[in-house]
Amino acid sequence: MKITLGFAIIIVLAFRPVAAAAAGNRILFESVRSGNVEIYIMNADGTGARRLTDFRKLRPKDKFLPRRPVEDIKPGETPDFSQTPDFSQSADQFGTWAPGGKRIAFVSKQGGHPDDEIIFVMDLKTGKARPVASTNAYILSLAWSPDGEFLAFDEGGGPEHAVRYCYVLNLRKKIRGRIPTPEGVACGDPAWSPDGRRIALSLSFPSEKVYQIYTMDADGSRFGNLKRLSRVKTSGGALSHDEGAQWSPDGASIAFLSGGWSIGGGYVDDSGIWIMGWDGSNPRRMIPSTSFKHFMSWSPDGSRIATYAGEIGKEDIFVMNADGTNPVNLTRDAADSSLPAWEPAPRQAGAH
Repeated sequence: MKITLGFAIIIVLAFRPVAAAAAGNRILFESVRSGNVEIYIMNADGTGARRLTDFRKLRPKDKFLPRRPVEDIKPGETPDFSQTPDFSQSADQFGTWAPGGKRIAFVSKQGGHPDDEIIFVMDLKTGKARPVASTNAYILSLAWSPDGEFLAFDEGGGPEHAVRYCYVLNLRKKIRGRIPTPEGVACGDPAWSPDGRRIALSLSFPSEKVYQIYTMDADGSRFGNLKRLSRVKTSGGALSHDEGAQWSPDGASIAFLSGGWSIGGGYVDDSGIWIMGWDGSNPRRMIPSTSFKHFMSWSPDGSRIATYAGEIGKEDIFVMNADGTNPVNLTRDAADSSLPAWEPAPRQAGAH
């Protein structure tokens, strides 16, 4: 099902433009160093950090942007639009690079409740940000297509985001459609392969109650060639909670996060960040969860990764070799910093 997104209010917000840098040498991240969660950018060696977003400039004055209801929201679950927003809880999160590194997308959580979640696209040269979609459910991930024409994201609601669906937004036509998955299956973390032919997903079937990594064809066909990839087991022999698939830049491997738990099944002895072949072959742990958080981003050449670590509220951004060796703290900040996203390689000549 497709939904046309129309905006009765046109908002174009300007921030200070970002100076040009060598492609692949910058990292996006989110931090509370300004008092609220905002998107920042820094060089890949940790220098030159600066804020990109300001939720106060993104906030629509005295009115909300129009938003479309989630297709599958159940009766009685419609959010209360009369709720007074608490802007002390506002946040700009999930910064993600467009192919070529000239634009970014991010989610602005306006007012601290899900009636005000808006996806923005920012031009880094001009510093201008514009809203491209809004939702009345929590947005939990955001990813660009390799051609820069689409954004994939997932929305969640209910206890522990039990109601969760994946969508693709056509940025030119301003329409979005739900990624087809089997009935009753929760979907999260959609991510395109570098060649754009496949999409990796985290799917949770009612019979299993945990997320596992799958891939499917990206041509929009119903359940197109759906294939299960991850099968990490807990100490009790049950399936682990696996999510957050990230394709390597060459498309040969997929990194994912093994949550270390399963409902009624104990803990995973080797939880953390895992890697496997694009077809699910040769799964192995890259980084233990005892050291770093369950999130990572590949460098453009695939030789290094960025992740974050530390106590809740005092986390820092680290880069390290792809095998987990030689970690370097980039932020060393008293403020919380997390969710790094490494700038992609420059687009090849002739790419759309």
